[in-house]
Amino acid sequence: MPYPAYLHKPAIARPESSPMTRSWLLACLLTHPCVDCSAADPAVLEFDHRSTETTTAAVAVLARFGYPLQRMQRDGRAV
Repeated sequence: MPYPAYLHKPAIARPESSPMTRSWLLACLLTHPCVDCSAADPAVLEFDHRSTETTTAAVAVLARFGYPLQRMQRDGRAV
């Protein structure tokens, strides 16, 4: 069975998050341990989900797709 056509398309280059954005993300994770288990290692932490009324997308998704830092700060302000 042949693969669907979309699997043959090359990956679209996505903009990389800026060093300032990566620094902000790391600072947030370093200063906000897990509220459930108190884990503080940024390698295992994630941004918690918030109400869809106050956020437009997951902070990790915004970072991955190169959205501006201001947008991530707005959507991740209650980490």
